[in-house]
Amino acid sequence: MKTLFTARILGAGTLVACTFTGAVAQQAESLGDIETPHIDHLEEVHVISSPLNQTQQDTALAITMLKDEALRNAASGSLGETLSQQVGIHSASFGAGVGQPVVRGQTGNRVAVLQNGIAELDAATASPDHANSVEPLIAKRIEVIRGPATLLYGNGAIGGVVNVVDNRIPEQTLENAVALETRYNSVNDLNSQVIVIENNLGALNFHIDASRRRAGELSIPVAAESEALHALHEDDEHDEHEEEEGHEEGHEEDHADEHLDSSSGVLANSSLKDWSANIGASWVLDTGFVGLSYGKVRKNYGLPLGTHVHVGHDEHEEEEGVEEGIEEEHHEEVEKVRIAMQTERWEFKTQWDLSNKLIQQLEASASYTEYKHQELEYFVHEEHEEDHEEEHAELEVETGTEYRRSGSQLKLIARQQPATLLNGELTGAWGVQLANATMQAEGEEAFIPHTKLRSNAVFVVQQLTQENWIFETGLRAESLQLKPDACDEQNNTFSASGSVVRKLNNSSNLTAAYSVSQRAPASEERYSNIDITTCQLKADPETWVAHGATAQYELMATGLENETAHNMEIRWRKHTGDIRAEFTLYRSNVNNYVYLARTGEEFEGLPIAQYEQADAYFQGWEAEVTFPLAEWPASHWDITLFTDGVQARLQSGDNLPRIPPLRFGGQLNWHSDNWAARLRATHVAKQDNLAAFETPSPSYVLVDANMDYHFHINVASKEYEAAVFLKANNLLNEEIRHHTSYVKDVAPGAGRGILMGLRASF
Repeated sequence: MKTLFTARILGAGTLVACTFTGAVAQQAESLGDIETPHIDHLEEVHVISSPLNQTQQDTALAITMLKDEALRNAASGSLGETLSQQVGIHSASFGAGVGQPVVRGQTGNRVAVLQNGIAELDAATASPDHANSVEPLIAKRIEVIRGPATLLYGNGAIGGVVNVVDNRIPEQTLENAVALETRYNSVNDLNSQVIVIENNLGALNFHIDASRRRAGELSIPVAAESEALHALHEDDEHDEHEEEEGHEEGHEEDHADEHLDSSSGVLANSSLKDWSANIGASWVLDTGFVGLSYGKVRKNYGLPLGTHVHVGHDEHEEEEGVEEGIEEEHHEEVEKVRIAMQTERWEFKTQWDLSNKLIQQLEASASYTEYKHQELEYFVHEEHEEDHEEEHAELEVETGTEYRRSGSQLKLIARQQPATLLNGELTGAWGVQLANATMQAEGEEAFIPHTKLRSNAVFVVQQLTQENWIFETGLRAESLQLKPDACDEQNNTFSASGSVVRKLNNSSNLTAAYSVSQRAPASEERYSNIDITTCQLKADPETWVAHGATAQYELMATGLENETAHNMEIRWRKHTGDIRAEFTLYRSNVNNYVYLARTGEEFEGLPIAQYEQADAYFQGWEAEVTFPLAEWPASHWDITLFTDGVQARLQSGDNLPRIPPLRFGGQLNWHSDNWAARLRATHVAKQDNLAAFETPSPSYVLVDANMDYHFHINVASKEYEAAVFLKANNLLNEEIRHHTSYVKDVAPGAGRGILMGLRASF
């Protein structure tokens, strides 16, 4: 199967490359040098995620950059959903409130989420029901490194990086400006507003932004429970009927209640509300700047019913006995769970050009973050059970689990003066990264102990640019210490990379890259259900704590070694002109890959899973091409074709879980002076390459359409820009089950919805 899939990748890659290249050549020959102003000239855009201040043309990294009108059209409430239409990127949803980015099949503690180049300290990597704390609606641009980036960003970036860039610390002199946006979405009665204010007082520049979002229950086109899961339930009920015929009638009634809201047309408990506010200021001179910012985000979102199990042992159980505690647990059944999250973040950044012979520029950035979220459990108390059937019965609420994380980070970069070497120009950057953080969980789902983290790293990147060649190499060494009380773990990781970019002409290049990346096991992999007095797994299963979001007991593993990934990539990119295209083949062989494997056993009705290590591989392709179709004096048409696919398996041949399926599609674009319209269709194939205990995900066709109109408003002899926009999502009202989601079988994607809004800048 491994050889067959590799052959399919190479065959598909050759076919797509030939097709795309042929289309490019034919269009270039027939259309000449027609200018399409809506297409960005990528060499003019500097990649903030690169320490060398490279352009997208010159970097060997597989970069996705979402900015300007494209970002405004894609912006959503979650980071994963905002990026989900970009090649190689998917969303791991957990209802409407959560969408973690999935890059080439990897997510969680393998994909680093950054804010302005510094890691976002939240609890998103600890559990799939935890939302990222960044706010896409106020982003100026989002950069995604598709593939390993441990060399630049350390231990948690072995699968990729998502860098959300805003302007809260202005790096250039600002003009007086106010930007407003309001939008409404019919699929969940969403109302959101954004405001950005920027101005300067001479060299002092300041930025203020705020956002607010409210949404009700999400409309879905089908029953919440998938056909595959429903069939499993029927099989289970049939087996139980054969074993215990006497209980069957009552048991069926219980299951009817358990799968409530499965055909109501809405995803129960999927409402959300959030707001954010940021303020920043900087002192900007010709040679550099220095600035400081403060930001706050609050989110409150529901976890869809049936997605969060409630099994715990409270103090009452310990005092009165396990049996009595379990009996009481049934009297106080949790009806729903919501997460209330808040984070505060201070950022500092400075950058100065120097005139000495060695260093061209110095840059320093730092952050301090305090994060907290509470998992709020709503239930009917025993004495109120008779009123449970009433529509407006009041629910009591308790905090089941509370997560806290705080920490500081510092990053220093020195960019060296260019030097002549081998008839080319040598540039480079040297850097130091320091991090100090704590993570603690308290309550009935605290399966990870209070853990302190300390990380120290140094890195160097060098680039040699010759006439038609760019050679790049880099090294990184990092020391990571995890310390839950007396259980001290320290790992040293090393990463190295080498790449070559061949400029084929002024508009295209060919890139080949090889890297070795290491990742130390994360705290949840090392310490889930650990006995901190012995630094071993808790011996008594009665003391284990279940992970509610994954509905299983997750057990630590001892003696975990560093993951080591050997990554290979080849890419052809046409980055400027009428026709743009990018085609990538990649493979990553990972030694000592850490994964969570079901043991086949159960405790208290929940499966038991334990972390293990084995060799694994990820391989796949990404392709996208945009070319013009027709040109008139006042308007033009172009089309974008795209496809991506990834396979991930253990060397034993077993599939890894929650890997996105093959997808392909096209987008038709029309632009005029004031109008723009887009029609996009994406076919997502059925995913039946399943890991153990997974259910298949059906195929679907997602059709979206959007239109916007740009105009000017004259007020008091001044002209202001404005735009109205309209977007129809999931026009075919398809059943969408994201295979990347833990809860796809009880929480499908949104049904047909109309989004409309207004943007204005003054």
